[in-house]
Amino acid sequence: MIFFLVGLDKVRYNGDMEDRQHLPDANRLSVISAVILLAYALIPFVKVPAQPIRLSLIWVQFDFNLNYGTLISLLAAILAGLGADWLLQGHPDHDKNSLLRHGFVPALTAWVIGVPLNTLEVQPAWWVVLALGGVLLVLVLVAEYIVIDLSGVAYLPASLGLTAVSFALYLVLAIALKAANVRLFLLLPALVPALFLLVLRTLYLRSGGRWNWVWALGIALVVGQLAVGFHYLPIQPLTFGLLLVGTAYGLTTFASGLEEGREAGSLWFEPIFMLSMIWLLAWMIRG
Repeated sequence: MIFFLVGLDKVRYNGDMEDRQHLPDANRLSVISAVILLAYALIPFVKVPAQPIRLSLIWVQFDFNLNYGTLISLLAAILAGLGADWLLQGHPDHDKNSLLRHGFVPALTAWVIGVPLNTLEVQPAWWVVLALGGVLLVLVLVAEYIVIDLSGVAYLPASLGLTAVSFALYLVLAIALKAANVRLFLLLPALVPALFLLVLRTLYLRSGGRWNWVWALGIALVVGQLAVGFHYLPIQPLTFGLLLVGTAYGLTTFASGLEEGREAGSLWFEPIFMLSMIWLLAWMIRG
């Protein structure tokens, strides 16, 4: 990873009108990734007992435990979002809204890295997961830097990569919440807003820079309703996650195609095909 980061500082993209930095500053990228990975690397060496938290709202009382691993995951997510904004400040096309536009996927990536780290025992596999998570985080940050330039030659592969990673991370999030038997009042606030931001960003990337708040909100609410129903079914966490992701991706591709004005054949093919394949996979592993 060190050689990869050092090499980033030597790469430049020559545009038609002017030279543009094609990849982010390696020093900033190294600092961001190192701080986040160091925070996770301290988990095996810091033992802090879980703190019970009780919230009372009129007639309802909520009890849950907050442990050290959860705090580190939240801190890593905040650092990744802010770090992405700091990293993108070196881009010629940077604007003041980069935190809202480019901070969500890095934050989600940093948070999801902590899911297996907080459940696995500290063995060689634990450190392998940490290293792979670090590589994924670096790639996400680099892709976020690239997609700032909507006319860049690397925009399409970078945007496709970010979309794939985003839905994969959401799948991990849904699986982890279901496996942890999280109660519904905590499940929905975690899944619905995250999906809203994910769909909003995906439509932004696929449309070349247009925000579509209505579609993002509608898809998030529909999938949230499905999550309520699936929550009470005796299904595996992987099946639960696949059902939600398949629906979310199918609706997102349909919304994107509709906004682009595609013809009926191409408009329906990708959503139905992907929804069918993912739901079929979920059905095959339902046992």
